[in-house]
Amino acid sequence: MIDKFIIDNRHISNVTDPYLLPCAHVMQLNYTDRCSFISSHLECGRNVHYMDYLKFIFCTVGATNMHDYIGGFFIVCIMCVYLFITLGTTADKFFCPALAVISKMLGLSENLGGVTLLAFGNGSPDIFTSLLNTHGDTELMYTQLIGGAAFVTGFVIGIIMIMRPFKLEWKTYVRDVLFFTFAAIYIHASIHDQLYEIYEGFLTVGIYIIYLSVVIIEHFVYKRKLKQLKESSNRSSTESTDKDVQNKVEELELITEIQIRNRRDSSVILTEEITTAFKREFGEDPNEGLFQKFFKAINPVDKTDWKKAGYLGKFFMIIKAPILFLLTLIIPIVDYGEELHGWSKLLNMLNIIILPQMVLLSIHQFTFMIFGYVPLAVLVFIVSIAIDIAVYKTSRNDCPPKYHVAFAVGSFAGSILVIYNVAKEVVSVMTTVGIISDLTDSMVGLSILAWGNSVGDVFANIALAKQGYQQMAFAACFGGPMFNSLLGIGLTFIIKGIRSDNNLAHTREGAMGPNCILFLVLILLFTLFALLCTDFVCRRSIGYFCIAMYVIFLLYCLLGEFEVMHPYGTDHGMT
Repeated sequence: MIDKFIIDNRHISNVTDPYLLPCAHVMQLNYTDRCSFISSHLECGRNVHYMDYLKFIFCTVGATNMHDYIGGFFIVCIMCVYLFITLGTTADKFFCPALAVISKMLGLSENLGGVTLLAFGNGSPDIFTSLLNTHGDTELMYTQLIGGAAFVTGFVIGIIMIMRPFKLEWKTYVRDVLFFTFAAIYIHASIHDQLYEIYEGFLTVGIYIIYLSVVIIEHFVYKRKLKQLKESSNRSSTESTDKDVQNKVEELELITEIQIRNRRDSSVILTEEITTAFKREFGEDPNEGLFQKFFKAINPVDKTDWKKAGYLGKFFMIIKAPILFLLTLIIPIVDYGEELHGWSKLLNMLNIIILPQMVLLSIHQFTFMIFGYVPLAVLVFIVSIAIDIAVYKTSRNDCPPKYHVAFAVGSFAGSILVIYNVAKEVVSVMTTVGIISDLTDSMVGLSILAWGNSVGDVFANIALAKQGYQQMAFAACFGGPMFNSLLGIGLTFIIKGIRSDNNLAHTREGAMGPNCILFLVLILLFTLFALLCTDFVCRRSIGYFCIAMYVIFLLYCLLGEFEVMHPYGTDHGMT
């Protein structure tokens, strides 16, 4: 029989309604009672995405004793590792190359691409999810967003610096730090009285709009200056003037234009190298070697990499081979660092059919939608076949077509789809860990959910840094959290305020909310001070410093969680 309890922070007392029990109460029951509790308690299924991990541990595996419980939990941990491998593979093989190609096509700099394309791509699904759950607990949402921002600006930035030290563009960095610091302080000031008025919500969203406008305007100012310098260089007559102008032109080109890099060694690929594939001699048969190239393209194990890899590397290649094989069938590859930019006529035609169907399956509202008497999936399939026929007639197997860049858009969208769904599954796993560990909502939000919801940003940013796009990854570490925090909090509270009678959104930042804001600001300002001392050279030592700051933040919160010390901002006056 399940006892009747209610939770008050971390303490449970007797009540009359068993449905007021937190899901974490399952750990206080006998092993034989846990399955029935999990199955009947609605809160336990709140964060299920594809698989119910609590039911798997306590029902499917049949955790009737400690050994079964540990075995089931171990299997879940192995599945989580496989999810991480999927995220890393998707970001490295598909997402980052496509992002670079699209940024080049749109004329974006690494900084602008990081705070727009990368931030929007990683953050939009989470924003939509939070807007669909405006009735949820604001304490969990708040600590999750601010805790995630501290994680990305501390831990992830530290990893990027350690992995590939580089010279930072200081003007853009200072701009991002000051904007984010002001935004964090403003959010805390608005939410601290536990009331969020509608105008405060609009101001929160407005801060992000102003930030984005400044970034875009600054980019176009640099572009205009670059154009003027090039025109001046063409008119100048002295050699010394030409040299000075040329140096300034090269400096501005590094700021305003993304440099396409080889995915294997991060060397810059020149523009003429990018177009080499379009200048070759063609054979008579446009489909020569069609199946041979197809089977080569879907092979998940590269022969060159296999020969170079050690035993551990070969084991890892075998582990990720099934994932890479499935992803290659779903997502088109557009990578200027690969042979023919990753073009395989037959494989790309297959991508055109499979990717839209996967999108429909992933978006539940579209899965069974019917137009007239015809399912949407059938209509999409017919359109895909028509596009395939057009691609077959207008392209060759030995050269990527001129519209190959359109496949980069599909690759970007498909990668975002995979990263979002896998990241949500990681959140589901980590929520299970939070329930089993019996942590408060604040602690779960700033740690487990913050890590889970940031895992897509982590793998995308680290993959970009590995491929030589440190500026883009660094910019995304500010643009992404600002996008999530300002729009997530602002839009959510605007909707909650509109739905209320007095246009006020009642909010809770929780015991750990002030901790999150305090340490986020400290991480931002201390990192700025450290970089000032190195003339904005991102050294490994500063990376270790950033990670240490985040670890101190977590340690401080854990000590507050287990009541070893008082969390910052809580009132503990003498009585």
